[in-house]
Amino acid sequence: MNSILFKEPVKRAEKAIKEFNPNLRVIVLEQTARTAQDAATALGCKVGAIVKSLLFKAGEEFILCLVSGDKRCSLNKLKKILNEKDVSMANPEDVKKVTGYTIGGVSPTGHLIKIKIFIDENLKNFDSIFAAPGHPNAVDYLLLTILSLIWASAFFNIKIATYSFGPITIGFLRSFLGAMPVLILCFYKNIKIEAFSKDWKWFAIIGLVNLAIPFMLISYGVNYVQSNLAAILMSTTPLSSTVLAHFFLKGEKFNLLKTIGLLIGFSGIVFLFSDNFLINENNFIAALLILLGSTCYVIGGVITLKISDKKNENVTGSILIWSTIILFPFTIIFEKLWMLNPSTDSIISVIYLGIFPTGIAWLLRFRILKTNGLIFHSQVSYIIPIFGIILGYIFLNEIITSKIVVALIAVFIGIYLARKADYKNVT
Repeated sequence: MNSILFKEPVKRAEKAIKEFNPNLRVIVLEQTARTAQDAATALGCKVGAIVKSLLFKAGEEFILCLVSGDKRCSLNKLKKILNEKDVSMANPEDVKKVTGYTIGGVSPTGHLIKIKIFIDENLKNFDSIFAAPGHPNAVDYLLLTILSLIWASAFFNIKIATYSFGPITIGFLRSFLGAMPVLILCFYKNIKIEAFSKDWKWFAIIGLVNLAIPFMLISYGVNYVQSNLAAILMSTTPLSSTVLAHFFLKGEKFNLLKTIGLLIGFSGIVFLFSDNFLINENNFIAALLILLGSTCYVIGGVITLKISDKKNENVTGSILIWSTIILFPFTIIFEKLWMLNPSTDSIISVIYLGIFPTGIAWLLRFRILKTNGLIFHSQVSYIIPIFGIILGYIFLNEIITSKIVVALIAVFIGIYLARKADYKNVT
């Protein structure tokens, strides 16, 4: 039997439809069925027989519209029906929290929260109709793995880059080269870059906090510690975000499970700092700066909520532009870029850092966030340090101590419990 049938969302959807009609069943398709047209082709039916499950937010409540595959749902008509002016498509995180499914696999049944459902009358024109049973495509897991591998590869490449470049120069080149693929995409998709619009101050602040500062801090720190250690320290980002969310975001307060998760996760980091082979008086500050860089990413993420109404590609392109502008004069003044004589390995690494972990990785991130949401995307926190340790061992012959393994397990458990606490709050 196909393993997809044993996935929790699929089992939940199947249980719900069986309770309604025991003759209904889940059909597993061999090919990709991300769109209504894909599904219709795979099933050999008309596109109109495919049910699109679309979640909308109307004021403070959510509603689900079951729409025929060859039709579109009109927001204006929906506003009139609901007598509500504030109606919009739910974002991927809300879709996951409310239905328990990811976009592209939302089932009409088996939702985590009871919601109103509106059904397109055009569906009655078909003897048989087909809807998603709630499972993200295997392609998304592949992209998630690729994204994790690219981000994990940043650490050993930063290490190689530090052999010839200073931390400010590495940050500048990462920002400059990383902006290229994002800006090309924006040009191709006709997305306006608003780096110098009336919101330029927000883009500049986010570029400073979310890119320029952490790029410099992490590059400085990796120069003095093993790259695999940096990968583990950076994996604490979800734990830091949980702490900051408690103070700055509504509905994100600590509970018992979340507190236990934080204590276990950060205990693992404290334990890691006790490994005198990896961290000593000579690089203790460097390790702390990497942790600070990780925290900057979280703070930057919170500030980004101020411009959450803007397209991700526009935001990323704009903050990369500002990060480049901010770092350029410091590169000239303090590290005199034109006087460097870098090795070929360092040049290759810094070009790789800019194009892949900074530029292309962000584009993959957009795709995953848009399709599957933040909860699915957050699984990179578990994968990155594993790849980071393996790549550090392969390319730099870095030592893997028992304390690294213990600390990694503790961080994983901490992240898991903190995420589970968030899930319980929703359900």
